[in-house]
Amino acid sequence: MELAITLYEQGKYPEAEAQFSALIKTEEKVLGAEHPETLKSRNNLAMTLGDDGKNAEAEAEHRSLLKLKEKVLGPEHPDTLSSRNNLAVTLINQGKYPEAEAQTSTLIKTEEKVLGAQHPLTLRSRNNLALALEGRGKYAEAEADFRELIKLEEKVLGPEHPGTLWTHSSLARTLCEQSKDADAEVEIRPVIELQEKAIGPKHPNTLYSRNTLAYALESEGKYAEAEAEYRSLIQLRESLLGPEHRDTLVSRSGLDKTLMAESKDAEADMREVIKLEEKVIGRDHPDTLESCYDFAVGLKRQGKSEEAKEFARRAAEGARKVFGPDHPSIHKYEKLLADLEARH
Repeated sequence: MELAITLYEQGKYPEAEAQFSALIKTEEKVLGAEHPETLKSRNNLAMTLGDDGKNAEAEAEHRSLLKLKEKVLGPEHPDTLSSRNNLAVTLINQGKYPEAEAQTSTLIKTEEKVLGAQHPLTLRSRNNLALALEGRGKYAEAEADFRELIKLEEKVLGPEHPGTLWTHSSLARTLCEQSKDADAEVEIRPVIELQEKAIGPKHPNTLYSRNTLAYALESEGKYAEAEAEYRSLIQLRESLLGPEHRDTLVSRSGLDKTLMAESKDAEADMREVIKLEEKVIGRDHPDTLESCYDFAVGLKRQGKSEEAKEFARRAAEGARKVFGPDHPSIHKYEKLLADLEARH
């Protein structure tokens, strides 16, 4: 178990997955499939799968494990509630925001009753609910929730606790989504410094925060800074996670968007990123749709209106399927498509 956990903490997810899988087989044989240690190892395996970008597999494992925990431990046991929380994270990572919102809303009520409103698990669920709200385009509501949660976490966990820092990072991303990019930059810079000290410069949460900083810099027109940040991130994420991990692709897409805004050549790489996103996370995943939109904007700048229209249409049609009718991304994608169609 210790070796598997060490590998997981080092970000060596394939090796950790192999260790956890072997351990589970032994525990099922020696202790039984419903023993708490076996359930703990299965939870660790599901978390590893999710962090390695295998979200569909992680979701299936979390759902199977949740049924077992409800049977063995009961629906209100803290370990069962933790599994429900982990399932919500996997749903968010796949862009299944309405289901994640419904799941966490119900979960928070149970946790407040069983554990209390200020229990770390309850606070984690509140963070996940705000992330689901952000994913659904309810940015003002998510921002308000993150700000309220930060006050609670600073009181309960402390201002430099990784959980508090994660909520600050989530808030910064929500500010970016509302084009409050200068505010996001101010919010995220001290968070990165504290995360590097508390959890390390290579931790996924630290890298997520750095990606948010790069996103804010690009949106502010600070292209040289954004480009340098993205390039550094891509190197780190490729070495830690691999070239086809969702997080690596997010940073590559951000770099290509920045380069195209600077009138630098990134067309071939952006095409490759979109193909990889279709393969790894799906054609209609929100990340894939955003890359299509960003590519359409870049092509429009180059005067390639017909192809820009094709990618803008892909983004708009995909968003209509995935999001609710009033999601801000739909309006953004449809406006670009309308602008392009008005040119001909």
